[in-house]
Amino acid sequence: MMIPSARAICAVPAVALLLMQAAEIAQPARASRQQSADLVPNQDYPVYNAVLADIEFSRLKPANQIHALIVNDTLNLGCGENSKNPIMLNGCSPMLMPPSTADDLHKMLRDEFHFHDAIWLDLLAQNGKSWRLQDHFKTPWLHGLTGAGIDPASLSAPEWKNPDCAFYFSRVGFDETRKQAIVFVFFASYLDRAPSSGDYFFLKQHENDEWKIDGRLNYFNSTKDASEN
Repeated sequence: MMIPSARAICAVPAVALLLMQAAEIAQPARASRQQSADLVPNQDYPVYNAVLADIEFSRLKPANQIHALIVNDTLNLGCGENSKNPIMLNGCSPMLMPPSTADDLHKMLRDEFHFHDAIWLDLLAQNGKSWRLQDHFKTPWLHGLTGAGIDPASLSAPEWKNPDCAFYFSRVGFDETRKQAIVFVFFASYLDRAPSSGDYFFLKQHENDEWKIDGRLNYFNSTKDASEN
């Protein structure tokens, strides 16, 4: 899989929705089924925000016109309705889609990012279930949380009737030093010129405690997979 060297345009770089209608991706319906969940700890948000800081919409719309949803239940590695994933592709999480296995994903990420196994084990442990996100996000464009427990009035303004996209996050997996991290981000695009996508990001924390993306692996792409099927 090729990893674009340019920054992502309108989100996580192009990646896929295998055999799924784009309209289905636009609906975070399953999020409403999970009425309670453990809260994502504060340590994850600097990693999320480092990924969001790398996202540019400038070739599509001015930043001050972007309205991005963030689904407030995290993805997990499960399949089926009982997994309570906020979105599924072919019945499974976009983090791990059949016929790929966890071993396949482990090898793919390790070969790309060259990490120690502690980070992989933590990624598995944290993503065995869905967790609840709070609005600790920092973005250069307007964003709003959607999903279970969110008051619809918070997104009642006319401009939120047609949001531009929605982000779905996994929990973050950290290494034993908590200086390296992996996170999966799924971008559901409602924009004509931006494909929906899902990526694994590898990040490192620098001396100033700032997290920076050190690698990115495109796991799937709606445009690419549509052309291959």
